[in-house]
Amino acid sequence: MKSSQAKTFIVFASALLVAIGAFSPLDAGGNVPNAPLASKTGAQDKKQTSLRAEIDYEIGLDAEEAGDYAKAVQYYQKACEANHASACYDLGYAYDEAKGVKQDKIKALALYEKACDGGEALGCVNAGYAYEKGEGAAVDRAKAFAFHEKACDLGDMLGCANLGHAYQYGVGVAVDYAKAFALYVKACDGGEALVGCNNLGYIYKKGLGVKPDYAKAVRYYRQACDGGGMLGCANLGYAYDEGEGVERDKSKAVALYSKACDGANAMGCNNLGYAYYNADGVAVDRARAIALFKKSCDMNYALGCNNLGYYAYEKGGGAKKDLNKARELYDLACALGNALGCNNLGDLYRYGRGVKKDINKALEYYEKSCELGNKSACGEKR
Repeated sequence: MKSSQAKTFIVFASALLVAIGAFSPLDAGGNVPNAPLASKTGAQDKKQTSLRAEIDYEIGLDAEEAGDYAKAVQYYQKACEANHASACYDLGYAYDEAKGVKQDKIKALALYEKACDGGEALGCVNAGYAYEKGEGAAVDRAKAFAFHEKACDLGDMLGCANLGHAYQYGVGVAVDYAKAFALYVKACDGGEALVGCNNLGYIYKKGLGVKPDYAKAVRYYRQACDGGGMLGCANLGYAYDEGEGVERDKSKAVALYSKACDGANAMGCNNLGYAYYNADGVAVDRARAIALFKKSCDMNYALGCNNLGYYAYEKGGGAKKDLNKARELYDLACALGNALGCNNLGDLYRYGRGVKKDINKALEYYEKSCELGNKSACGEKR
């Protein structure tokens, strides 16, 4: 049996290491779109289906395991037409990720909904994600919430974690930290370490509906990390970096950032890059630091892009100074919603560094930086 995959939401749970000259690091919280995907062990037909459909589905699974995606799609299609819910889910995933078929988000969503209607919880999970993110249909937060709720009702712990996320951020429902907390506890206790335990750590760190407790935050980040959640490892690393809930230990922080980065977590790569650039718990290696910032940025991690622009191309540390590249990277970071990238763009236009001096543009970027939470930029607006 293959390992099917579902989309999910993970919450940033620690301040992210960044340097932009005179400005301080910002504490950040939000969603990671297209986060690491969770696995499903073996698929079962949820409503009664024919033996022929079950056999077709198994042939599809075997074909996918052998790398023959076109054949897999052919047999998933046959089984789905016979109302095999798991086959519909896997067929939807094939269209979603362009495996053996041309990518088609609209078809993917329709198939996820059919799978969900047939009792396949992961169809509900991915349908909820699609409606929340506007993939295959217009954004519809009410529908997203309904699918998250159904996934959880079907006993899927990832669905419960995503439902907790909906209550935490008011996605299709009023914000309710108590319900978010209860759902994260349920998900984490049910083995959903990647999302449930990590986000429970965030709840304790920020004191959302509970008394802030760094020690409990560390406990749940560790549980997430031990369960294979790389963001949990990155957040645990930050706790050791800053001495939040544990004794400060820069070496442990570096080891955890490295583990997270090796597991394709962009935050871990960014923070590991900061450590190598600034000899923070490890010997200085600026070339490696720049490579890590680039790896983070390549995963569309806004702070990684900002740091690559600042350290490599504005300061010229580990790379040849190039203000045009710095501007491009700040622009990308700003477009991705990073306040510091917007602020650094403002500085370039304010002082005419690598661009024609333009005070009005500088003020526009300072204003955006302020709106994104950089209080220092709010002062620049005046």
